[in-house]
Amino acid sequence: MTKDLVIIDVHSHIYTKSYANILEKYGMLSKVSDDTIRIGKGKRTSLIDSAIIDIDKRIEKMKKFGFTTYQILSISRPWTYFLPEQEEIKAVRSINNEIAEIVNKYPYTFGGLGTLPLNSDIRYSIEEAERAIKELGLNGFIIGTGIGDMTIDFPKFEPLYEVIYKLDVPIFLHPGSMPLDRVIGEDYRTGELVNYLFETTHVLSRIVLSGLLDKYKLKIVAAHGGGYITYQFGRLDRGYEVYPDIREKIRKKPSEYLKEIYYDSIVFSKEALEHLIRFAGKEHVMFGTDYPFKISDPIGMKKLLDSLDLAEDELESIYMKNAKKLYKIKL
Repeated sequence: MTKDLVIIDVHSHIYTKSYANILEKYGMLSKVSDDTIRIGKGKRTSLIDSAIIDIDKRIEKMKKFGFTTYQILSISRPWTYFLPEQEEIKAVRSINNEIAEIVNKYPYTFGGLGTLPLNSDIRYSIEEAERAIKELGLNGFIIGTGIGDMTIDFPKFEPLYEVIYKLDVPIFLHPGSMPLDRVIGEDYRTGELVNYLFETTHVLSRIVLSGLLDKYKLKIVAAHGGGYITYQFGRLDRGYEVYPDIREKIRKKPSEYLKEIYYDSIVFSKEALEHLIRFAGKEHVMFGTDYPFKISDPIGMKKLLDSLDLAEDELESIYMKNAKKLYKIKL
């Protein structure tokens, strides 16, 4: 059955030409070989296939997956939050324009998420949000877990969420921009392998416990299966039971909000994926690969999902239907 599906990959990254140039300028992107680039500084680095900056190479590699995939493209860390305001605004517009150009050129292969100038005056974020959806036709937004020393539940961003709610598009919450490496040693690649998952867990907890989801009915997609949060939801629920100050902020148990969030499938083990689907439900899990980071494995991810004891309609929901509906994709 899945051979004939167009499988939608909701977690697939690109570094557009203007974005790659900015990162090179600030020493955050370097070439390792013809096939590999390095992103980041110090011990917080990741290796990525050069298909992330070469769309023709990317398309050729996608043909070798053994299944047809439609990738929703988004830039990845560090986003533009480290740039001065005017430079950030200019950079974001260029990045979003480039993603839209790729989507328009290959409408049956790619969708796209916009990025936003979150280190700037919130008015510019709102303007770009509306432009990205209404003018460029992008499918939603990617937002990093950390914006400087802030996270996205901070009051500064509430006017933006009102706009995103009205635009009726999802927010893809992705880790890698909280400054944990300032206070925690990230030897042995624990930044990428462990701390990113903590970042997502931490920020999702703040989003829920702050009452943000009671104010704005946001559609949030959590990267990497939501980090650790679906495993430890019981602790949040227990806190709701014993702490009156938590109950003053939110209207129901934290786990009930967490079940309203969407999750990608990148958890790399059968046991974890089975748990995620049991917790969130088949309607809230979507195929994702983290392509083309070296840690990604599109072929293995499909084999893992196919190995689960799922009905045909459940697999179809995870592979395509959930994302098609959420991102308003016309295939």
